[in-house]
Amino acid sequence: MRRFSASLRLAALLMLGTLTQARGTQPATLPNAIPALPASMTPVSTEPRAVAPPLPEVSFEPPVAPFTDQLTFTPLPVPTTLPCAADAPGTLALPSSARPAGVTGRLGFYAAEYDPVTLAPLRAVSLDPGGVYPLASAFKTTVLHSLLRGVDDGRFRLSDLQTTTEAARSIESYSRGTNTLLTLAQRMIRRSENTAADLLALRVGLGRIQADLDALGADQTRVQFTTKAWWSVQAGLVPAVFPKGNLFASAQRFSELPAADRLTVARQVLDTVKGVQAGILEKQLDVYFHGPEYDPDIELFVQNTSTPQEYACLNATLFRGGLSPASSKVFRTLMATGLDHSPFPAPQFRYWGGKPGSGWRLLTLTGYAETASGRVLAYAYFNDRSDVQDAGAIERQILTADAWIRAQVQAMLAR
Repeated sequence: MRRFSASLRLAALLMLGTLTQARGTQPATLPNAIPALPASMTPVSTEPRAVAPPLPEVSFEPPVAPFTDQLTFTPLPVPTTLPCAADAPGTLALPSSARPAGVTGRLGFYAAEYDPVTLAPLRAVSLDPGGVYPLASAFKTTVLHSLLRGVDDGRFRLSDLQTTTEAARSIESYSRGTNTLLTLAQRMIRRSENTAADLLALRVGLGRIQADLDALGADQTRVQFTTKAWWSVQAGLVPAVFPKGNLFASAQRFSELPAADRLTVARQVLDTVKGVQAGILEKQLDVYFHGPEYDPDIELFVQNTSTPQEYACLNATLFRGGLSPASSKVFRTLMATGLDHSPFPAPQFRYWGGKPGSGWRLLTLTGYAETASGRVLAYAYFNDRSDVQDAGAIERQILTADAWIRAQVQAMLAR
């Protein structure tokens, strides 16, 4: 929410290993089905790469309050499918004109009440529920959940340390020096810090995060790049794969690749952007957003994406299951800080957690809530191609959008 604004083996392939297509002395060849992309890609070197020194320490506000959230349910085991993906009986389809005051562009929305045990949808309200939209910072929910699954699996501890280097830094404010994974997770959700999100996504492995989603059957949700990577692509700073002057065509063909081939390209991009300085990236993004190559469809090709219906269902699934009780408490506590206010306040609601996001002509609001009587709901609100361009300006629509979402949810619960 900023100014522009899955298996371990897969993660290793993506972040560290040499992919099968890139082994040996020959360049990796992209599929012939995407002729507008370069015919070859240089294999990633296996030599140790120079890493920029740690950046100086900086003071941040104190961490969030201790994890005092009381679970009112036993977390469900990791589901093998999205149990809430089916259409809810009697879903109310809103007309396209039903939108918050002042909201322009494309709007997708889905909110549903789910069975608190099975997560089967009981009732829903929707607007373009199957449309594909960029997630912006709302993807950070998936990063946190996969990180905590890694904690439960023994792959990480929240006290493990991670150092920020210039090579890992994304745009805007960032965590300097060395921080615990917990500190980075706090900043990723509460401050929507892009660098913290990128560090955690790379620590877990983007391949692992996507594999976690794939295992659930979330086939409409893609988490393929870090923030720095997708913005570098849009800014024309990965010309060997996404050349300037041909950005739209190459991005579209990338999006049409089979998953394994997108993984190959994503690894190349992630390696390339280590050499991109955040200051230069931010300037080049300004040029891109105001230049002739800007096209909102490119965001659908290279950013992390989902549909309103699947992402609402995914939120319900991630908030209710797949983690130990201890990790569930951490997840719920951190997610409750995603906004500086609760869109679903007491006394009618006993819990809300969620993650918004924003960008150029883009606002996303996603969350999960429980009523005082124990009813469970989740929602996803995606607005892109807005007439409001700057992310700071579009964020001023959050309170209005929250009130509209709450009204739709309350009407749904009353049916």
